[in-house]
Amino acid sequence: MDKSRQQFEAYFINKPQNHIDPLKKDQFGYYYYLVTREAWEAWQASRESLDVELPEGFGVHEVWCYTAVSVENELISNGVKIKNE
Repeated sequence: MDKSRQQFEAYFINKPQNHIDPLKKDQFGYYYYLVTREAWEAWQASRESLDVELPEGFGVHEVWCYTAVSVENELISNGVKIKNE
């Protein structure tokens, strides 16, 4: 499960619900309840504006301070979408 979905579920589970299990999923992995599905779609749409462009990697005294791949992986794991990916 990606970070964005974890954040959504942590937020949504604390909302007052009429359902016994608002995060229940069907056999295809989709949320069972319409209200949860719609909230998840809205959550994802709100994250679309989090696209970023990563800077070029750089080195100091012939030592890389970071690699673009490690930065990209970290951003993706935190729910940030990378432009042109």
